[in-house]
Amino acid sequence: MSQSFTANPNLHFEDWKLISLQLEIKKKSLDAFLVPKVDIYRGETLADCDERLAWLTGFTGTAGLLAVSLGKAVLFVDGRYALEARTTLPDVFEVCSFANKEIVKWLTENLPDGGQVGYCGLFHSVSDVKYLKNKLKKVGITLVSTDNLVDDIWKEKPPPPFSEIYYYPEELAGETHQNKRLRISSEIKSSGASALLITNPGSIGWLLNIRGNDIPYTPIVHALAILYSNENIDLFVDLGKLPRNQNLETDRGIRVIPHKDFEKTLGEVEETILIDPDTTPQRYHEILRNSCEVKLHTDPCLAARAHKNTTQIKHCKDVQTRDAVAFVEFLSWFFSHPRQTDLTEIDLSLKLWEFRQKQPGIKSPSFETIVGSGPNGAIVHYRVKENTNRRLKNGDLILIDSGAQYIEGTTDLTRTICIGTPTRKQQMDFTIVLKGLISVSEAKWEIGSSGKFIDNFARIPMMDVGEDYGHGTGHGVGQFLEVHEGPYRLSKKSTKSIHDNIILSLEPGLYREGEYGIRIENLALTSNVSNAKNDKQQYCFETLTFVPIDLAMILPEKLTRDEINWLNRYHDETYSRLYPLLSTGAQAWLMKACQPL
Repeated sequence: MSQSFTANPNLHFEDWKLISLQLEIKKKSLDAFLVPKVDIYRGETLADCDERLAWLTGFTGTAGLLAVSLGKAVLFVDGRYALEARTTLPDVFEVCSFANKEIVKWLTENLPDGGQVGYCGLFHSVSDVKYLKNKLKKVGITLVSTDNLVDDIWKEKPPPPFSEIYYYPEELAGETHQNKRLRISSEIKSSGASALLITNPGSIGWLLNIRGNDIPYTPIVHALAILYSNENIDLFVDLGKLPRNQNLETDRGIRVIPHKDFEKTLGEVEETILIDPDTTPQRYHEILRNSCEVKLHTDPCLAARAHKNTTQIKHCKDVQTRDAVAFVEFLSWFFSHPRQTDLTEIDLSLKLWEFRQKQPGIKSPSFETIVGSGPNGAIVHYRVKENTNRRLKNGDLILIDSGAQYIEGTTDLTRTICIGTPTRKQQMDFTIVLKGLISVSEAKWEIGSSGKFIDNFARIPMMDVGEDYGHGTGHGVGQFLEVHEGPYRLSKKSTKSIHDNIILSLEPGLYREGEYGIRIENLALTSNVSNAKNDKQQYCFETLTFVPIDLAMILPEKLTRDEINWLNRYHDETYSRLYPLLSTGAQAWLMKACQPL
């Protein structure tokens, strides 16, 4: 599956949509209604039928919350999408920072005393509802569960996705589905419960070693599950998605129940059940607590699947090399192109995919490829479409953030390159970002250190010169699953401690609005390292991505000797890994690209 560059004609703003929603709000005697960018599975990538926020506003980023009152509308977005939202949304929408305190502040300032805010419990987690209810109650505003008001006015919704389930080979997963169920069931027992509700399709795919194609770029099947402490499991899925030549019930001991019967079955649960408050829709919590005891507990599958076993690590390393070969072939093609300024952002995206398609095991991109040239690079998660496609110009910086789904694993890497000779300002900014990448790549931390602590390693070299970036430094990466995998991440807010055998991205950046963006991203594996000074257990990063970093963009005099040594070692390793696997032309380019400073 390749990437589409045509804007979805259904996902754009029209006055009547907002007006119709405001009429529905008034009919329900509400003062406002919340529309989050999620589905019932709370994934980043949505099926067309779940793109409610995009249908209302035209905003197609992967995270956001729309608050609509009787007279106003505001979109809350995080730092990745702030510039995009400000520059592309119609003036009818305010744009604010996506933080709970900002949401509460806006509602407090824009609703009357005693106001009522409606929400649909299918699209807000237990944690989100609890927080908003408590905060709004203090200012005299009530959060009210109501119907899905957007679907009431969206009369021509696309149908739900439909793809056949297929088995993920155990020789790639490194563990049988039976053993995974045994491990998670043991945790259910130790938590004093008899069952676990799983609403995350990635967790279900990992647990049962199954995959699907219900959404672009992420091989999951839209399903829900209840795992019991005796290792039995109920899978709620559209029966038309069952494999035609295999039987989940006889092959895997899975009881299959039609997806449409999920809420009915949920209401019949009598055992003590665990639910994850951060991923479970509030509506499911309300159904369960009417029939059984509910315990709030983080989905144990999240941490289990983030910790990769030796088989997974081997395969993930293999696909990083394959993907690096494709990317270097692409860079060689680009830098040898006689007329670079005849090319467009879409041309580059298509050519990169062409090289990736030559690699064994390739299935699809792992997300929409970001090719942001010039000012488009400053839009952190810019996604080129035919109506935004920009022709390259001399002096442009080009930010290319892309990845792929191979049957053995998932990739994600970013490089920033220049057409022609970069300015000293561009080189200075690039060198600052490189220093951040080197700093976090060389980080060591003790047991219990949080993602927030490690995130600082990337930011300190930048903050020393008064710079920073508005997104996290890193996210987890799955194995032929989500390219953004929880629960571990590196950010200013991440309190979860980082252990060994987790694959994380390391991606500091710097963005000059209206000029350019710079980001350098490698994937890395957390590993054990001994501390000779005090014998305390420590962790470090093992770099997995080996693609040259543009030497023309670097000011060597701004690097320390240790940083230069790191870069030279990195390029030595890149050369030795990739050279035998490349075409003759790409070999010649790689030799120049990996010259020591």
